[in-house]
Amino acid sequence: MNVEIARRANDAFNRRDVDALMEFATPDIELISAMSGTVAGGSLRGREGIEALFADIRDTWEEHRMVIEEIRDLGERVLGLGRLEGRGRGSGVSVDVPLAVISDFRRGKVWRTRSYLDHGEALRAAGLEDEAMSQENVEIVRRAIAASTAKPPDFATVKALYHPDHVLTSDWGVEGQTYLGVPGFLEAMADLDAAWQDWHQEVEDVIDTGSDQVLVLVRLKARGRESGAPVDQPWAMLITLRDAKLVASRTYLDRDRALKAIGLAE
Repeated sequence: MNVEIARRANDAFNRRDVDALMEFATPDIELISAMSGTVAGGSLRGREGIEALFADIRDTWEEHRMVIEEIRDLGERVLGLGRLEGRGRGSGVSVDVPLAVISDFRRGKVWRTRSYLDHGEALRAAGLEDEAMSQENVEIVRRAIAASTAKPPDFATVKALYHPDHVLTSDWGVEGQTYLGVPGFLEAMADLDAAWQDWHQEVEDVIDTGSDQVLVLVRLKARGRESGAPVDQPWAMLITLRDAKLVASRTYLDRDRALKAIGLAE
């Protein structure tokens, strides 16, 4: 029941329908917003608070939408995980960032909502510490992959997220070839440039394995450096983290081998 109320309340929020929202809320509902504009990080109460929040959103955003992709029933609490999509008013800058919402219930009504721009922070606030750590690993890996495959690479982020002694074991080229640390990273990028032109990587999924490893499903799109032939190659990378840094990465041209390595395939 609470999950359905939370879903309907989110729909009402995206419509900016104050009357519909108040049907699901206590008269003194408290809203703690992570991102709205001038009231970001503030606390608002009741119908007047909702109206003030909506006015703030209209003044700050050309578009603003909460997309809830996963919802958890935690009894008298509902956790929604998703993202915020928007476009700034005036600047026209598009925003697509992680978003989480915790809705606290009392006798079938929402008495408090808290939004977060960090899934890990929301999971901890909801009492899900282990999942928070796993989610943080996933976000670290997303940032690391984005930085390392950018054109040109974001070396500041690479150095911040990769351990200095990071070991990359690759199936590209010579199977089982290893690259060590930042010099190895540069060598691996050079090897890719030597083999392919117009290459880029598309991350299709990032899978939390429930341990200190994260599996990334990637697709390489490129043209052969000599042949010019188009390439569309699915592959996978199994990444090990320690103390919020990538310490080892193992690439697989055969995704089934990667899935077997973490026990997700026969």
